[in-house]
Amino acid sequence: MKKLNLICLLSFTILQITSCDIEGKLFRDKDDGTSSLNENDKARIKNYEGQNPKELTGGIYTVTSNDIKKMISFHDYNWTMIMASWCPHCSVDFPLKVKLTDSLSQKKDLLFIPVFVNYNMKETDRMIKEAGYNGPVFIMHNSYFGTNETSKHLKFVKEVFNHDQPSNMVPHHLISNKNGELIFEKLGELRNIDTLKTIIH
Repeated sequence: MKKLNLICLLSFTILQITSCDIEGKLFRDKDDGTSSLNENDKARIKNYEGQNPKELTGGIYTVTSNDIKKMISFHDYNWTMIMASWCPHCSVDFPLKVKLTDSLSQKKDLLFIPVFVNYNMKETDRMIKEAGYNGPVFIMHNSYFGTNETSKHLKFVKEVFNHDQPSNMVPHHLISNKNGELIFEKLGELRNIDTLKTIIH
C-alpha cells in the first residue's frame, strides 16, 4: 500500500512539473538554466540596445520588459511568442509561426518577437535552425526577471501587456498594437490561422 501511494505521489509530482493538454499547453517551474551556461554561451548573448529588431541580423539578445515595449512601439502589429527550449510543442509551433509571420509581414507592418524564458543555447540553436529563422531571438534577462521560469513569464506578461491575469503556459502567443494594447492571446499551439488574418487586417 505504501509503495502504491509513493508511485501515485511521484506521478502527481511529475504532472505538476510538466503538464500538457490536447492543445499542447505546457508549464514547468524550474531554474532557467543560467547556471549551465559556459563562457562561449555567455559571449554569444548580447544585450538589446533599443534598435528596431528588423534591423538586427540574427543573434540572441537578453531583454527586459521595457526593451519589449520599445520594440513594440516600432510597428503597427506585434506578435510575441513566449517559448521554452524544453517544450516540444514550442518546437513544433515555432517553424509554423515563422512562415506565417513572414507571409503576413509582407502585407502588414508586423513584427515577430520570439522570446525564451530559459537559457539553453544548444536547444535554442536547434529550434532556430529547424525553423529556418534568420531574425533575432530574445531571452528574458535573469538579472531583471530572476531565474525562476514561472516568475519570469508572469512578470513579463504583466509588465509588457498590463495583463492582470497572466498565465505561465507555453507556447504563449500575444498579439498587440504599437501601444502595447493586447488584441489577441492564445495559450498552446496556435492553429486557427483564419482568425489571425482577420485580426491583422
